[in-house]
Amino acid sequence: MLGLNIEQEFIHKFTGMSHPDYKNYITISLNNNKGAFNSIIVASPGAFYRDSLQNALLARIQARGKKPYISFKNIYKQAFEKTGFKTYSIKSEQDFFRIELEQFYDNIDNPALPPIIQQVIDDLFTYTHFGCCEKYVTCSDERKCLHDDPVYATACYYRKDLLAGKIFYGKNKNI
Repeated sequence: MLGLNIEQEFIHKFTGMSHPDYKNYITISLNNNKGAFNSIIVASPGAFYRDSLQNALLARIQARGKKPYISFKNIYKQAFEKTGFKTYSIKSEQDFFRIELEQFYDNIDNPALPPIIQQVIDDLFTYTHFGCCEKYVTCSDERKCLHDDPVYATACYYRKDLLAGKIFYGKNKNI
C-alpha cells in the first residue's frame, strides 16, 4: 500500500538519481495542481552560461483515486518499457504515457531507472551545443567533463565522447 507522502518520497528518490554534480544546480519539487495530477518539476537558478529554468516538467503524478499513476513524456516510453515497466496511454493525454504508481514504487530501486531519470532531467535543459571548452585537455586527462557548470555542460559534444570512452586529446588519447 502506498503511503500518504509518496509524492515527497519520489522527489527524494529522483533527487538522488540526478547526477551528483547537479546537486548544487537543480531543485526537484512538487507543484500541487488544481486538476487530477500534480507535477514533479525541476528548477535551476541562472548562471554565467545559462538562463534560469523554472517549473520544467519532469513527471506528472496522481497519487490518489482509483488508478494512481506517474506519467512521463512519450519520448521516454521505450526506455521505461525496456526496463520492464508496463505502460499505458489514454486518448486525452496523447503526449504522455502512464505507469501504475504501485508498479513504479515497487521498482524505484531498479538500477536501470536512474539513467532514464537523468536523461529526462538533461533533456529539460536546452542549450546550443558546443564542441568543447578551453578545458578539453584537462577533461581528457581526467576522462570526464570538468566544465564549471555541469548543467550547461550537457550541451558539450566532447562530453558525450568522453562518456562513451572516446578520448581525443591528452595523455589518455585513444582515438
